Amino acid sequence: MLCAKWSPNEEKLALATKEGRLLILDAEFEPKCETTIDDGDETGNPETLFIDSASISWRGDAKFLSVIYGTPEGKKALTRDTNLTVFKSVARADAEGGVVKSVSEKPLKNLGTLVAYQPNGSLIAGIEKSTVTVNGPEPKTYEKVQVVFWEKNGLRHGEFSLPSFSKITGANPEESDLTVQQIDFSKDSDIFALKVL
Repeated sequence: MLCAKWSPNEEKLALATKEGRLLILDAEFEPKCETTIDDGDETGNPETLFIDSASISWRGDAKFLSVIYGTPEGKKALTRDTNLTVFKSVARADAEGGVVKSVSEKPLKNLGTLVAYQPNGSLIAGIEKSTVTVNGPEPKTYEKVQVVFWEKNGLRHGEFSLPSFSKITGANPEESDLTVQQIDFSKDSDIFALKVL
């Protein structure tokens, strides 16, 4: 088993397995539904896909859950209902003609495994890390850590950086002084909190 998470009303338990399965059990631990954790979109056959990590977060009303999971190509996030059907909706075009970003279309290398569903809202939060190079006489690289938000259909809704925790590391971008261990919203959705080391 990779992870398990009770719904807020404690009536359902969602489980993600190493074999790439996603299950929902009731409070008596009876299976209610089961499917592959991946939808096969941009990743190949979900039946044979290797899943190396996973994290689950429920919306406050226990009608939807978001799952981030690791594949060999990167992390992928999908929102599902309690029948484990992937939530999909028509994407609106960007009014400026730009590219609409989604966290659910294909695996992302920089997306972390942490996930938090806003209990009374429509946003889901995660962590994204990327390497940035600062040019100069001696170019430096550092790890940029961002909190990213998306809607249940996977469309990016915004982000903010954690610049005060980034560290100039010279030639090795793998080192960072920031490890985000946990993210979560308050029950009334008014506060977003991060636990960092």
